[in-house]
Amino acid sequence: MTRRSIAASLVLLLSSALVAAPPSGNPPRSRPRLFKDSRQSLAIARAQGRKEVSLLIAAKPAGASEVAREAARLGGDVRYREDEVG
Repeated sequence: MTRRSIAASLVLLLSSALVAAPPSGNPPRSRPRLFKDSRQSLAIARAQGRKEVSLLIAAKPAGASEVAREAARLGGDVRYREDEVG
């Protein structure tokens, strides 16, 4: 996966988190959007020059279609989607 593709994947994950962001009156979260082991896996894939990385992305209720559209817009391939779950 190229750096641009990895960056796009990270943007997708961050943007999916923004779909369900709290109202503007609440302060933003201070914790990272990805777990430490996920960030490490992406860093290893980048260092190995891998062309593809599979990601499992969860969405808040009624947010799956927006996340799937954003993934496609960024060049991602949605292989499976379950709208009743998220």
